[in-house]
Amino acid sequence: MEIDFLHICLKTIAQKINEGEIEKWTDSSFIRLSEAVEAKTGILISKNTLKRLFGKMKTPNEYNPQRDTKNALAIYAGYKSWDHFKEEISKDEQYLKIVKEKNLSDLIAAKMQDIDKKKNSKVLRIKTIFISILVVTLSMAIFLFLRPQKVEKLYEPRAKMQIKNPVDTVPYTMHVSFETKNVIEDSLFIGGEKVITNTGRFNMGISTPIYTWLTLKYKNKLLALRPYHALSKGWMTYYQKKNKKNFVLVKPPSWNYNGQASISKKWFQGNILDSTSFFWYLKNFKNFPLQGDDFTLECKANIQGDGVGCGGILFVTFGESGHLETCLNSRSCANHNFLYLSDLIVEGEYNDLPNLDIQPNEWSVIRMEVKNKKVRLLVNSKLVFEGKYEKEIGRIKGFNLKFQGFGAVDYFKAWDSTGKLIEDENF
Repeated sequence: MEIDFLHICLKTIAQKINEGEIEKWTDSSFIRLSEAVEAKTGILISKNTLKRLFGKMKTPNEYNPQRDTKNALAIYAGYKSWDHFKEEISKDEQYLKIVKEKNLSDLIAAKMQDIDKKKNSKVLRIKTIFISILVVTLSMAIFLFLRPQKVEKLYEPRAKMQIKNPVDTVPYTMHVSFETKNVIEDSLFIGGEKVITNTGRFNMGISTPIYTWLTLKYKNKLLALRPYHALSKGWMTYYQKKNKKNFVLVKPPSWNYNGQASISKKWFQGNILDSTSFFWYLKNFKNFPLQGDDFTLECKANIQGDGVGCGGILFVTFGESGHLETCLNSRSCANHNFLYLSDLIVEGEYNDLPNLDIQPNEWSVIRMEVKNKKVRLLVNSKLVFEGKYEKEIGRIKGFNLKFQGFGAVDYFKAWDSTGKLIEDENF
């Protein structure tokens, strides 16, 4: 029954984002959905998890995500929580019945198989011919009814978009030019912001470093997509309240001292904040001379638990074509550990990941070695994972370290495929 509810929720979300048939969704579709869910709920569901949920990535068994993921999906679909969603949907018995029914093609196939078994009967042969004619007639009628008309295509919304400065250093203003046809401007959105001008120009303030894609949508329909790279001046740090989209820049004197990058509880004295209500980000985005499928990185980090049961740190390596993502949690929360490596997903809730020996308020050295798409993850010199992915990452555009609550980083290093040290930050 839980899976039935999940299917209904996913169907509702698919209709809401209006990306067309799920079978035709691209990698960008799942990236946009991931960003939209995080913007509304404050919970990150990676594109690969979304692919597993929507059946675009195979899993051994039918995928049933953890509670936080289902809560985020329900909230994005327009409900207060997962339990609220189930309560409301349970009232609509007709909807539940429709979801559980087999589709028309399955029913027709079963009927035809039954007829074939009795084809020696003259009466059943007549029925077979009659049903075949009926199916063909209905199929032709449906095809003719649903076929797009040439006249309608003349009025389909169209758009072109160009970023005049797709690579720049934050903070900066992104200048966008666009052309549209059959579009009403008050229903046009660029990067999630409503366009209120018909001049064909749009300006957007960029405050945090990132490598991502700018979207142009008309009534939730994607019309154009362009990449941009917001660079940083070395390592920069931000904090973000949960369920809030905006990032707040933390000035260097507040986080960079004594050879460490650190955000401590003392820094928030006088603020109504605790380690369960915000995230701390440490970012560096530039054109690194690194290929994402052959490199090594190492970081010494300290998760400052502050009484939180599940303190954790997230490492994300952004590439032109994909990303590597590693989430490590304290020992009591091993089921929350995961790795998203391009098209490979390894989650502690479904895989037997070993004890990572990461404890709050203790230093841990995390090392990731990537060679020809083969990944080795070591924690305190202990090998905790080996695996291989298929889809290439491309040239590395940036690194992001994300703590839940307070934390500290002693150093961050990265080497290229030849062993040359490319990034050496001791803060």
